[in-house]
Amino acid sequence: MAKKIQSLFMGMCASLIMLVIVSIFNNALKPFVISQLAEFQPIPSLAVTVTPAVLGDTVSTESAELAKVKRVVDGDTIELENGQKLRYIGMDTPESVKPNTPVQCFAKAAVARNKELVEGKEVRLVKDVSDKDRFQRLLRYVYVDDVLVNETLIKEGLAFSRSYPPDISMQDQFRQAEAQARANNIGLWASCTIIPKGKTESAVGE
Repeated sequence: MAKKIQSLFMGMCASLIMLVIVSIFNNALKPFVISQLAEFQPIPSLAVTVTPAVLGDTVSTESAELAKVKRVVDGDTIELENGQKLRYIGMDTPESVKPNTPVQCFAKAAVARNKELVEGKEVRLVKDVSDKDRFQRLLRYVYVDDVLVNETLIKEGLAFSRSYPPDISMQDQFRQAEAQARANNIGLWASCTIIPKGKTESAVGE
């Protein structure tokens, strides 16, 4: 009987000693585990952010391309460094170089502002639907950094909003810009004689 009690006592002591050892081990290990978890940084997901080239609803960013402007031909037409002519989409400026057409009201101001915006600069070109017009000029929305040149010329009263289907993805935006310029008598809206169709004294051409 004494041996059984002694054996039971020894077992209880062994269990108690094991609990103490485990407790000490856990307390010693816990700060190390916490420090390791604090240093652990999850691998970031490989997310690709696509910056839209155009703020319109339906223009694809996949059509964006870079080019350098060699010279300004007119308020709405430029020549690229590769010799290709480009016509701005969705707007018209008064004529300054059209054959057999007098220089129209505010045409020189539109040319000067266009030069200020793009001449000699790298621009971002964005296609709508058509690639070229019947004169084989590229049809594009033109950006300098984040400035949409087509819209800027309209906003500043140097151009008219014009719809040329099927390239009309940003036409509502351009019409609003024209309405604002007209309401505030900006640019040609204050200085030129406007006929009912919204063109200058001599009809605005292509």
